[in-house]
Amino acid sequence: MVLDPVAQMRRALADMRTGAGTGDAGDFLPLAASFTQAVQTDAESVRQIEYRDRALTVRFEPRAVDSAAKRDALVERLAKGGLTARFSDSVLSVRRGGGT
Repeated sequence: MVLDPVAQMRRALADMRTGAGTGDAGDFLPLAASFTQAVQTDAESVRQIEYRDRALTVRFEPRAVDSAAKRDALVERLAKGGLTARFSDSVLSVRRGGGT
């Protein structure tokens, strides 16, 4: 049964890329590398990074992202790097742009 053919196709392509040794842009290392490039100036404020379901969950020191301007600036830098990001308090969810 095919519930979501697009998602199923994306998973199959990612599995084939991984099997061929080429990886996928949503894998941990490419995603973490893109995140790291965007957050360089704020790197010391990162408390924890978790990878699950092709997304990073990043916990920051609350004071580092205590204003909307700081959060918006970081989300904008991530978007320039091809990532989509969303804050909830001091926790940031990051995915490869386009939801893939």
